[in-house]
Amino acid sequence: MGRPRSPSTSGHDDGRHRADELGLVGPGGKADDLVAMIADALAHAGVAVTDLDRICVTTGPGSFTGVRVGLAAARAFRMAGAGRLTGVSGLAVMARTAARSMRAQGGFARTGDGTVLAVAAEAYRGEIYLGLFDGDGREALADPLALTPADAVGALSAAGASRLVAVGSGAMRLAEAAARAGLDVEPGQASLRPDARNLALFAHELPDAGDESLLPLYLRPPDARPDAGRSLERAGGRRGP
Repeated sequence: MGRPRSPSTSGHDDGRHRADELGLVGPGGKADDLVAMIADALAHAGVAVTDLDRICVTTGPGSFTGVRVGLAAARAFRMAGAGRLTGVSGLAVMARTAARSMRAQGGFARTGDGTVLAVAAEAYRGEIYLGLFDGDGREALADPLALTPADAVGALSAAGASRLVAVGSGAMRLAEAAARAGLDVEPGQASLRPDARNLALFAHELPDAGDESLLPLYLRPPDARPDAGRSLERAGGRRGP
């Protein structure tokens, strides 16, 4: 997360894994490896594209190339005969993952007790991607944003939480900025990322998305501008690379 250069794929059958998660972690894991990884996952599972009931993909935020490649691959497999298509933000996947992990360790809060789970992923350029969720990690409390840690503290303050827990690669930076502002934030799970296995665990709960409604979530402008008329529509009606 941040710049998602480490894609992952996973297969499930009625809640059970039929294929081990396949992922490339670190600088060697590139977006252009994704299609080959999906082919490997299908081979491990012993299924064809036409056997897939659902394709689920993270829509961002992240690098423009990574987001575009993931969405394009999902649409391509859908056109090749896979079943329904679903998209969800990577921040939402991380929120579900973090909440489940903390509950397994015991004592983590649930919905309704005032806990806010802040997913803070490194976005570089002095910013983090911030998503605020309830204690179960299921409900987004605000639209995701790309902010400096100092500005993100303002969003946390406005949430009016009785307890603030931050997770992700930007959690420590967020907690440090919050401490300077007199706000207590509990950081953790710095290595958290939106991997495919965790997404597959709740993909069946997500609404279907048509090919045209599956839009990238960029959160900030591109570094380079494409030629007019050659860009993909992005969430919110704007256009991106």
